Amino acid sequence: MLDRKKILEMLETFPIASNMVQRGMVGLQSFIKPMEIVLTQRTIPEKGWSDTQIRFFLEFLANLDSNNDPQAMRIGEREARVSTPILYDLTAGFIHGIGRSGNLKAAQPKAVGGSILNSLSDSFALNILKKHGLKSLQGAMTVPMGTGMTLMLAIKGILHQFSELTNKTQLIFPRMDHNSPRKAIELTGLENVTIESIYGKSLLDNYRTLKKNKYIEDYIKFIETHGTDAVYIPIQVIRDRITKKTFGVLSTTSFFPPRAPDNIIEIAKLAKEHNIAHIINNGYGVQSTTFMKMIEQAMRGGRVDAIVQSTDKNFLTPVGGAIIASPNKETIRKISEAYAGRANAAPILHFVVSMLSLGLNGFQQALQAQEENRSLLELELNNLAIQLNEMVLDVHNPIACMMSLKNLTYPQIEALGGFLYNLRVTGPRVVNPKTKDFGPSTQSYPHPYIVMNAAIGSRREDIIGAISNLKKAYLQVQQKFS
Repeated sequence: MLDRKKILEMLETFPIASNMVQRGMVGLQSFIKPMEIVLTQRTIPEKGWSDTQIRFFLEFLANLDSNNDPQAMRIGEREARVSTPILYDLTAGFIHGIGRSGNLKAAQPKAVGGSILNSLSDSFALNILKKHGLKSLQGAMTVPMGTGMTLMLAIKGILHQFSELTNKTQLIFPRMDHNSPRKAIELTGLENVTIESIYGKSLLDNYRTLKKNKYIEDYIKFIETHGTDAVYIPIQVIRDRITKKTFGVLSTTSFFPPRAPDNIIEIAKLAKEHNIAHIINNGYGVQSTTFMKMIEQAMRGGRVDAIVQSTDKNFLTPVGGAIIASPNKETIRKISEAYAGRANAAPILHFVVSMLSLGLNGFQQALQAQEENRSLLELELNNLAIQLNEMVLDVHNPIACMMSLKNLTYPQIEALGGFLYNLRVTGPRVVNPKTKDFGPSTQSYPHPYIVMNAAIGSRREDIIGAISNLKKAYLQVQQKFS
C-alpha cells in the first residue's frame, strides 16, 4: 500500500535523528501491515482491526473511485453527486455503488475502490463459511438485499443456469410461516407448492407403530434430536409431491420454534435423484454448528444449488444484506447475472467492516457467547416455567426457546406481547394457534406459546432482564384480565 523506501527518504529530510525516524516507521508498518495482508491474501484477519485502521483502509479504497478525484470532470447522469457531506460519510465515500447493468459482480470503471470492496466481500464470505463448516463450497457472494429478495434472486439465477429446468413451473416449499420466502417464490413466477408440517409427537407416535426399517429409524432419531414438540415435514411427503412440473425444493434450516429444520440431507438426495434444484434458506443458521454440518453433508451426498444466509442475523451488520453460497462456481456467476442494474454498496461495506472489526477470533468468541447465552436462556426460562406452572416445550432450536402459555386466557395471551413491549423487551413472539393459524408453521398446534431468542450479539444481562420482565408481564396480564 505504501512505498516504505520513499516515505523513509521523505522523513529523513526533516531535522530528526535517523534512529527516531526508523522507530516511527516500525509503528507505521504495524498499522499498515494487516491491510497489505488482507489485500494480498483476501482473507478475514485473525485479529480484529481498530476503528482507526478500518477508516484508513476505507478511505484508501474510496479514493480509488472517480467521484473522489478532485480534478475529474463529471458530466454523466450518475456521477456520485450527493446533496450533503452527511451522505458521503454514511457511505464511506462509496457512492457509485457496485456492479454494472446485468451483473452484480462486474467491475465498475468509475468505482475501482468499490469494485475491490465488492470482490473482497465475496472472498470474506467464502472464507467465513468454509471456516465454519461448509468445506464443499466453491463460491459465495454478498448481495445488497435481505434474505427474501436474495432467495428470489438465487432461484432466478438457477433457472437461467439449467436449460432442463426452464420450463418447470412449480417450487416445493415445506411450510414455514414467514412472508419473505413466500413472496420470493411469488416474484419468481413459480407456483408455490406448500407442504404441510406435522406435530412431532403425533409423527413420532405414528412411526413407532410402523414396522421398523432404516428410514423409520432414522426419522425417529431426527425427531428426537430436534424435539418432540417441534413440527416436521416428512421426506416421503416431499417425494410424493415431485412431478414433471417440479423446478425444485426451497428448504429451511433455521426458523422460529416450533418449526424444526428440514431434513436437508435427504432433500438433497431427492434433488439429485430427480434432477431438480435445491435452495436452502439458512437465514440465521451460520450460528449453528448442527445446521452447518447438515448443509455440508447435504452438499457431499446430494444436490444443493444455493445456500442463503442473512448478514445481519449472523454477522452483526445493519439489515439489508445476505450471502449466497454454492458448491458450484457457475451457479454464483449465473445468480450474479440475474441481478438487474447497479446496486447499493452499503450492505457489502457493512459486511466487510464487521468482519474486519471482529476478525476470525472475535467472530468465534461471539459464537461461543451465543451458545452460552442460549443455555442460560433455557435455564432461566425453565425456572420461570416452574414458577408459573408452565413448561418449556421440547424444541431443540439452537437460537431460541419456547414456553407454553396454557394458563393464560385468550385476552391475556393477546395482551402479553404489548405488556412486554412496554417493559422494554423487544423481539419475543407470542402465538395463540387457536386464534391465529400463521406462526406455528403447522395446523392446529396444541400449545399457545412465547418464543424468546438468544442470537449472536445478545448479552447475558438482556436474557436475565427479559425473563424477569416476562414474569412481570405474565402476572400483570393475569391480574388485569382476570
